[in-house]
Amino acid sequence: MRLVTYDRGGARRLGAWVGRAVVDLPDAVGHPAFPTTMETLIARCGGTTLDAAREALVHPEYLGECRVAKPRLLAPVIPISLLERRFILGPDDHVPWPPMAEQLDYHLEVACVIGRPARDLSSEQAAGVVFGYTLMNDWSAHAEEGKGGRGPRARIERFATSLGPCIVTADEFDPTRGRLIARVDGEVWSMGSLGLALGTFPDLIAELSRSQTLYPGDIVGSGTFQGGCALDLGLQLEAGSVVELEAEGIGVLRNPVGAPPVGQAA
Repeated sequence: MRLVTYDRGGARRLGAWVGRAVVDLPDAVGHPAFPTTMETLIARCGGTTLDAAREALVHPEYLGECRVAKPRLLAPVIPISLLERRFILGPDDHVPWPPMAEQLDYHLEVACVIGRPARDLSSEQAAGVVFGYTLMNDWSAHAEEGKGGRGPRARIERFATSLGPCIVTADEFDPTRGRLIARVDGEVWSMGSLGLALGTFPDLIAELSRSQTLYPGDIVGSGTFQGGCALDLGLQLEAGSVVELEAEGIGVLRNPVGAPPVGQAA
């Protein structure tokens, strides 16, 4: 399943992509106890909850009345931790330009969403705690020395994370393969695969679980590959640039870059 979160009257609401349409999943299931948000669904991912969702979606001809007109997608999940606290952005959200930042950069990643508590796991055990996968753009700000930096060259900070456009459940996404692409204003800047990232998800989860307990809703990023950010390529984002990340099986995560604060040049 490809699961989304959309805005319904100012509240976060759980949906699913069926073809090109977004369907309100709680309405499609039709049971009053079914979760209405992604966060609650992840917390209850055991038992028959996901089975009920799958059963509701296998008959798309009956889903017309649950179709969402012109849905505004939000970040599919609000992670309970990202190691450091940052802005969490969704599809098409503007990326704020931090004060004193000279440059912004994207990082092309896939993230897994933890679905079960995890502590002291082996790599073999770790694969079983993944709820699903989503695209992740870890935004960094660069400040030259003397303009907010500290060090001989520059200061680099991760300040925001974009997630989306959906979460693909673990049974429908192979994290060992698939092409990853980053485009800036329609031009391909980065291209690679998860096989070139920092490590496999089971290995990353197992390593983290040795030092901390992971909980449902936690996010673990893949890290990016060499060339998976503008800095690696000697390129630079401009205010107003539109960055699109794409992964086979997940979709496209798009975010426009905002302008620097008034009086500050990019």
